[in-house]
Amino acid sequence: MAIDSSQSEKSCPFQTEVVQPPHETQRHFESSSCSSYLHFATCFMNTLRLEEVEGRRCCINARCKGYVRCGAVDRAAFLMDIMRWELLAFLMLYVNIVCGEDTDINDSAHIVASKFTLSQYAVEGMDYVIDYRLYNVGEKAALRVTLDDRDGFPTQAFDVIRGLLQVRWERIGPGNNVSHSVVVRPRAVGAFNYSSAQITYYPTEDAKEVRVSYTTAPGEGYIYRRKDYDRKFSAKVGVWLIFLMLVAPSTIIPFALWYKSKAKYDQETPSKKSK
Repeated sequence: MAIDSSQSEKSCPFQTEVVQPPHETQRHFESSSCSSYLHFATCFMNTLRLEEVEGRRCCINARCKGYVRCGAVDRAAFLMDIMRWELLAFLMLYVNIVCGEDTDINDSAHIVASKFTLSQYAVEGMDYVIDYRLYNVGEKAALRVTLDDRDGFPTQAFDVIRGLLQVRWERIGPGNNVSHSVVVRPRAVGAFNYSSAQITYYPTEDAKEVRVSYTTAPGEGYIYRRKDYDRKFSAKVGVWLIFLMLVAPSTIIPFALWYKSKAKYDQETPSKKSK
């Protein structure tokens, strides 16, 4: 709520000074008042509230008619608010610059790619499925697109069972996506870092330089030994068969004896009743 300057002078514990904004025609800034004019232009954006000082509040509505300087303490708080607004203005300028760069990117093809695993565990000697997906989020078609992940699965550590680690597409239209899967079989055991795959393409038809990008990386994983995996995750059918063979004699034999005695008792009961 706005407070009249006469009332604010009575309620405020400090002596206030109202500085009127400069006239529109006065565009030049003297060295003595340049910082004040810049601060005024910043506080022109919003209403500032001076904090409570010595237990009494001095709230002044600072709009385009002028701003208030109320003592040294309030002046420091006022300058802190101005610094916040200057930081906000700088961030807005940065966003505008970035948006301008994005506009240039949208005039060409721009591929975003992902790489992730479809298998839950990597096991020595078992198939491990890797899936790649490429999305063209630009406004132009990507030409001669190449996906290369040969460095991600070296031959000394993996065997390629199905698929290729280097593939090529002649064209990926704007807004379209493609996918590719590879089945590999780990040969080594232990921790392994799944790195990103490299993608190269031409962003426009008249582009002379190749644009390089990378997929996401699944990160570090662990390749289990086949015996450890079977011991921990397999169905253990053989173990259950052995268990049943051991339990069967101690279960079936007592049941057979009980059933035989019960049948004999059922046969003797009607004969006794007839007598």
